[in-house]
Amino acid sequence: RQSRYVEYFEEVKDKHNGVVPDEVPLKIAEIRIYKLSGVGQGTGTDFSCEVFEARSKVFEMDFGRQMNCQAHYRPEGDVLEVAPINFPVVKGDVKFKFSCQSSSVPRGYEDCPFYFWFHTSFIKNNKLFLQRDVLDNPHKQKTWKVYDAGFAIELLFSNPS
Repeated sequence: RQSRYVEYFEEVKDKHNGVVPDEVPLKIAEIRIYKLSGVGQGTGTDFSCEVFEARSKVFEMDFGRQMNCQAHYRPEGDVLEVAPINFPVVKGDVKFKFSCQSSSVPRGYEDCPFYFWFHTSFIKNNKLFLQRDVLDNPHKQKTWKVYDAGFAIELLFSNPS
């Protein structure tokens, strides 16, 4: 489900005369996961995340153990807010791969509930919002009994200083 990369290619072709823009270094300031109730324990405490730059793991977080992050579930908004601690500067192709301890959460490709790639050069306004239909694995209709139509992930970036 990497339609983002098709959009990146079109932007390179149309706006940059076929030249890929320089890799932009970024840091993740916050991760928000929306409509998490009904997914595993429903609060994100059973989730963890690995972050890869190119194909090398550069960071990992465990939301339940608060490892390398501060995670807070807000039931009134049904959103998990995760503030990474000491997140490294990343650039280029970046992958987020989420794992879950609950067996009720389906695993698909990459033997995980969901994952996604993005390229830092194409992040606009220091924000990336990915709805269910563009997340790898939850985009499949057979998972929709677990993932609400409003299930989404938002990454908020900061410029490294």
